[in-house]
Amino acid sequence: MSIGRYQVRQTRNSKFYEQYQKDLSLKLKYVLTLEDVLGFSLIRVHPVAKIGDTRGCPLPGLATDMDTNSNFTVARSREALKRIHRHLDAFFDEKGMDFRVQVWWEVGRMLLIQFTTNDTTPDEPTFRSYKG
Repeated sequence: MSIGRYQVRQTRNSKFYEQYQKDLSLKLKYVLTLEDVLGFSLIRVHPVAKIGDTRGCPLPGLATDMDTNSNFTVARSREALKRIHRHLDAFFDEKGMDFRVQVWWEVGRMLLIQFTTNDTTPDEPTFRSYKG
């Protein structure tokens, strides 16, 4: 997804909503959908474990890490999604199936890891992790 600000809508017309209803630990009222994302359609906010679990959707999580194959992973995704919904539920009109206020999702970029080499050992890259 491109860096930007996207309006959030909710839907129940999604495979994720069906999963939410079956999963007693989630039991969310709706699925968050980001509108007008260039080059994408059906951008949903849903729980994930690793980047391969999505094809462009944002990855809610409370922490990031790397697995043994150097792939980024997302930790505590379900908990993060429940926290997001807990905040938004106060503005959700279930009867009208809409939010009472405009809700926006902002996408930015943050450097997580920087790989570097030095002149004395160019075949041995080092990295610096940026965890905030």
